[in-house]
Amino acid sequence: MHFLRLLKRNCLNVQLLVTFYPLAIIKDCSHPGHHLFDLLPSGRCYRSLKSQTNRLKHSFFPTAIRSLNEFTYSG
Repeated sequence: MHFLRLLKRNCLNVQLLVTFYPLAIIKDCSHPGHHLFDLLPSGRCYRSLKSQTNRLKHSFFPTAIRSLNEFTYSG
C-alpha cells in the first residue's frame, strides 16, 4: 500500500515537472535548452525535435514539448 502511494505521488511529481518546468525554460532566455522550444509559425504549438538517437528521443526535452503541445490542444 505504501508503495502505491509513493508511485502515485512520484507520477504526479513527474507530470508536474514535465508540465511546468518547460514554461520556466521558455521564459528564461539564458537557459541552455531555451532554443529547443521553437514555436511553429501558427504560434499555437512547439516544433517537435528531430532526433536520430534514442538518447535524445527519450530525454526530457522531447517529452516536455509533447506535453506542452497536448496541454495547448486540450486547454
